[in-house]
Amino acid sequence: MKAVREKERIYTSYGLDTEVGRTKSSDFNMQNIPAKSSKTGVDVRHIMLPDSGTFSTGDYSQEHLRILMHFSGDTEMSQVYEEGKDGGDIHLSTAKKINKPRPIAKQVNYIIPYGHDARVLAQKLRTKDIKWCSQLIDDWMDSYRDAAAWILEAERYGLRNGKALPTLFGRQISVPEEFNKWGRLNEDAMKRKAVNYPIIGSEGEVMKRALIICSNYKLPLAVQVHDSITCDGDITFPIEVLEHVAPVTFPFEVDKSERWQ
Repeated sequence: MKAVREKERIYTSYGLDTEVGRTKSSDFNMQNIPAKSSKTGVDVRHIMLPDSGTFSTGDYSQEHLRILMHFSGDTEMSQVYEEGKDGGDIHLSTAKKINKPRPIAKQVNYIIPYGHDARVLAQKLRTKDIKWCSQLIDDWMDSYRDAAAWILEAERYGLRNGKALPTLFGRQISVPEEFNKWGRLNEDAMKRKAVNYPIIGSEGEVMKRALIICSNYKLPLAVQVHDSITCDGDITFPIEVLEHVAPVTFPFEVDKSERWQ
């Protein structure tokens, strides 16, 4: 059976030099293969089978929101993540605060670290009501005021200095000037990057360190996508070490499967 590009087995190369510091996969790009949860609704990963019969996948739980909590010192988020309020469920907590169902609250939560863009949120919620999506984001900002203050400061800092606030490990990523098709400065795009870059830049730093740890433990690495690491084999991850690789603790959750998920 030759399922992908007339090949029975595919390989990838990883680079470490993306603008924000995340890893990148190329020739073949494994990071773009859609999973069951993909917005395309098409699951391609299930055709990938492990040589050993078992994939072991570990991923960092809600890494971006935890990074935002750490940067901002947000008391409401800390009560959920560190004190277990609402069962430690940040999506449930947000749902209560903005008075919307949990699935909607979850989408709002996830859009915030990406620059709180109402148009992107509208796409996620499959609505054309941009005004409603803007109100959802405003309600989120009112609910998590320390995080909101950090976001506004990150925007101001990026516009003023041409670079983002420091990542978890002290890097500052350039936020170059952007112009729209009319030649005007696109401050909205720059603001989104100024918020997003410290967060996803920190994610990249955490993941690179996690990959080094896994390599040092001689784990059979198969593929790495964003905040997850998949090994070919029924292996035991060094969870305690992986969870404390950064100044903030990230729960590392492990799942075993017969196909890539």
